[in-house]
Amino acid sequence: MLIRYRRTFPFPVGEAYAWLTDYQDDDPARTGAIVKERPVLSRSENQVVLRGVLETLGRRWEGNAVVDLMPPDRWRATTRDARGRVRSVYDYRLEPADGGRASLLTVDYRFNVRRWRTRLTLLVARRAIVKEIDRMWDGFAAAMQRELRPGATVAPTAA
Repeated sequence: MLIRYRRTFPFPVGEAYAWLTDYQDDDPARTGAIVKERPVLSRSENQVVLRGVLETLGRRWEGNAVVDLMPPDRWRATTRDARGRVRSVYDYRLEPADGGRASLLTVDYRFNVRRWRTRLTLLVARRAIVKEIDRMWDGFAAAMQRELRPGATVAPTAA
């Protein structure tokens, strides 16, 4: 199943990319939804490994995520469950917007679901999932605004 999400940030691609890919252990405090824990296990120039605990639709998921960094404007997170099975792949892409003063983030959330009940649940709950994703990104956008432009009045808006 695929969910495509878009959001515009009032920062150029380079600034947005640097902030969004600078994973920190306290990131869950910024989200307000979905991400409950996300400590960084390791970090190299082109890859970050995270231990994730996510909650959506009243369900809890735990596993590792390997984030492959593809500067200057792309990254991919591959999540695996405790047995090492790929559960989802999230592809992130930033594009210049507003003459380069802003950036448009596009995320393709691909969920690898084998059981028909889980697929059906995701299809039925798609709208609720998108609301939770939007709430999560609201938190990240507000934190980005505070940290990159303290005191600025321009707020990120969903695209």
